[in-house]
Amino acid sequence: MTFKRRKTIIQDRFKDSKIKCDPAHPTYENILEALYALTYMNPGNLKKPRGFHIRTRFTDSMNLSEYSAHIRNFFVQKSSYNPPRITVCETDNTGVHHHHALVIDDSKDRIYSLHHLHAELKKSGRLADYSIIPPTHDRHGNCLITRHEQDRYFEWMSYIAKTRSKLCRHQMWSGSRSVTSSLSQWRADGKPKLNPPTNENSPASSTACDLSDFIGLPMAPRSRTPPGRLQSRLKRQVLWRKHNTETAMVGILTR
Repeated sequence: MTFKRRKTIIQDRFKDSKIKCDPAHPTYENILEALYALTYMNPGNLKKPRGFHIRTRFTDSMNLSEYSAHIRNFFVQKSSYNPPRITVCETDNTGVHHHHALVIDDSKDRIYSLHHLHAELKKSGRLADYSIIPPTHDRHGNCLITRHEQDRYFEWMSYIAKTRSKLCRHQMWSGSRSVTSSLSQWRADGKPKLNPPTNENSPASSTACDLSDFIGLPMAPRSRTPPGRLQSRLKRQVLWRKHNTETAMVGILTR
């Protein structure tokens, strides 16, 4: 768990990515940095990362470390990975609650896995209440594969870095090991931009070439025959021609 530094920002962008921030709603820079690493670095090396916002309020029977252990054990046993995540602890007029930015692997799990785990924790008396919040544009969670999707999630979740209306002046955050490791590496590298502009409408495998090189060249006929069958057919044709040639030669010699 890390106490938040006092450094805040008031710009509406962070590393060229839009965030929910302005002079009236400053945000903590270190939370944004952790969220930036979570969103753009894919700390868990997930095949199909999909992000969620989870809000929890614990009972006296569970603390944040125990909650994190439940998350880790559930997904490791079920799907063999530990979801990357960051947690922000806040205090309001009803007490302490937590905001979690959590990413699961959509090729292995769905939002139903999160519902099942949290329902069990509430049933066992460890959670007082919880909300698993997908983005408004996709009830299954925010996909994090393309630049556009990553930007969307980063802007949406920048909400948890806000400072306005925070009653607790010692607001804290924590992150899973994969996130803190990626964040440390990113800082050591000089905090570079991780979201360079891309043209996502272009085919991923497109290669630049001069089409004038091919103008006037005859087009090869398309073959609908699979390679294996084509090879067998050519072999039969060669044998047939050889047979016909040998037959013709025998006919000439016997005349």
